[in-house]
Amino acid sequence: MDAVIEIAPEAQTVPVIHSGNEAVVSVNDDGNLQINGIGTAEVSITAPEGDNYLEKTETFEVTVTGDISKAVCDKIEAQTYTGEAIVPELILTYAGNNLVKDTDYVVACSKNVKAGTAKVEITGKGFYFGTITMEFEIKKRRRRLLFLPQVLK
Repeated sequence: MDAVIEIAPEAQTVPVIHSGNEAVVSVNDDGNLQINGIGTAEVSITAPEGDNYLEKTETFEVTVTGDISKAVCDKIEAQTYTGEAIVPELILTYAGNNLVKDTDYVVACSKNVKAGTAKVEITGKGFYFGTITMEFEIKKRRRRLLFLPQVLK
């Protein structure tokens, strides 16, 4: 969504734009807002005092969100059967930034108890939306046999 802010031409002043969080939004040399990351930033626009106008400042919040499906998730290594539900550790990055489980995304697994193919669904949270679906293998565990010598009488 584009926002247009007009200053009356007769005001003959150049507005000053300031971002309170340049990691999210900054002001480029042309005076346009530039998106730099995910999150929120408070932006203020000040029209300086002129011959016929008083100074006026307006402040608004810009929220930048990201589609989690554009995140990069490291390959999930094969896991070994444990008899318990397996939830693998995930490493997700978005635009080079590490995402945090339960802050930026949540994880739901299915078919993750028995040996075979398990499914992981990663759903965006907070400033992130969308989902990623991945699979990982659960390998069969080696069986351990224990032999006890029998004492015969």
